[in-house]
Amino acid sequence: MTISLQEALRQNSVGHSEGTPRGVPSGYAWYEGVYKAAAAPPAGFSSVTAWGQVYEDSGEPASSVAAAKVQVANAKTYVHLKSTGEWLLVQDQPQTGIAGGFFRTDFAGQSALSMPVTKSADGTATFAAPPAGYNNHFWPTARGTFAANNVDAVYVQMDMRVTDPGVNLVGQVGADWWRSSSAPFVHGFSNNPTAGTANWIDLSTEWRTLSFTSSNAILQADPPSVLIGGPVNIPDPSKPTTPTSPELPTTPTTPEPPKGDNMLVNGSFEAASVAAGQWADFDAIAGWTAVSGGTIELWNSLNGVRATDGSNFGELDFLGAQDGLFQTITTEAGQKYDLSFDARSRLGMTPATTAMEVLWNDSVVARVLPANQWDSHTFTVTGTGGQDRLTLREAAGQGRDGLGALYDNVSLVPTEPVGSVRTLDQSMALMTQYSAGASDALGAGASTVPQGANQESTAPLLTQTHQLS
Repeated sequence: MTISLQEALRQNSVGHSEGTPRGVPSGYAWYEGVYKAAAAPPAGFSSVTAWGQVYEDSGEPASSVAAAKVQVANAKTYVHLKSTGEWLLVQDQPQTGIAGGFFRTDFAGQSALSMPVTKSADGTATFAAPPAGYNNHFWPTARGTFAANNVDAVYVQMDMRVTDPGVNLVGQVGADWWRSSSAPFVHGFSNNPTAGTANWIDLSTEWRTLSFTSSNAILQADPPSVLIGGPVNIPDPSKPTTPTSPELPTTPTTPEPPKGDNMLVNGSFEAASVAAGQWADFDAIAGWTAVSGGTIELWNSLNGVRATDGSNFGELDFLGAQDGLFQTITTEAGQKYDLSFDARSRLGMTPATTAMEVLWNDSVVARVLPANQWDSHTFTVTGTGGQDRLTLREAAGQGRDGLGALYDNVSLVPTEPVGSVRTLDQSMALMTQYSAGASDALGAGASTVPQGANQESTAPLLTQTHQLS
């Protein structure tokens, strides 16, 4: 699931909690919800972990449904890199899993009862709702790591729901900075000072996306791609206002005409409204349609990257599905066409997460491994005399972490007329072009194997203790 930037900031702004936790002393800094302690990690620290917790809502009647379960999915942690301005994914639930325990509601003694966690094939974690006097407190089983002294904020997002409508529960997420990925807990929290907590969110049988950021200012100025863009206007909770929905830059404008002999419509993606320094997502834009289950994500001069033609360019891997986009073109039977586009990787990314595939009539004709700067890639395809489909998509099997290839300036131009005779020089040029394309297509993508169903976490309960009291 995804949420808007506006909703993420609401969940991290004082006064917007949807409940309070039963059994927590009201003097605790996080009782009301938002508590910002340390936007950036201390000097020399190189690790972080997200965490979540679930309590009975103190403002609702006590409820005890023995069969009720809590489910957590898509837990992700990003850190903001000072050197590049990128948000780096450092924890991802499908890879790490979830562990936790039933802690006393006030964390007295920092002791916990065992809380078995069942992991389904899709990575969702399921555990029993908290018994009276206890909470659910949980975290990814492996800490996220980063280069020391290069992070100025953290962003956490996870989906939660309950399986029974008869329970009245609230959830909260937060994060702790850790000295290293293996530093032990020591009394006084010198190895794991908290980054802070977000507001309390009502849980129901419908999935809710909960978020925490240690810096509202950085999140607003430079939101991670997992958030849906839009204007940010967090109302003062003391002044009643009429709620409004975020306005997305998402309605395509009039298509631009093909440039020169380019047969593609909107090959540079300028016929879509994206604010400068922002990004937006679409199901379809002029000339292009997202592949089934996918999303078209466009940027406008974002994260220091500029388009090679115009202002807008695209990124593959919106998150979750195998993303891509296609356009249908009327061609001439037997006609050769030069297909070209510009591509590059995101800063600091590798081909394992930025590889892209080119399809002609749903058959893969090339696999491109973008470099860390814009490069042009050219291939030759043949028309069928009907409606041919060009597709650009993220490579199958690569990590779907929201960090994909960047692309721009896509064109399809007829080469020599059908039946013309090529000179020796023309034939050699085409052979060279083909070899270059084949070289780009080399390389195997990373593969992932889903975890087995119904696995129970065996992580020690007290390896994750937090500065919460």
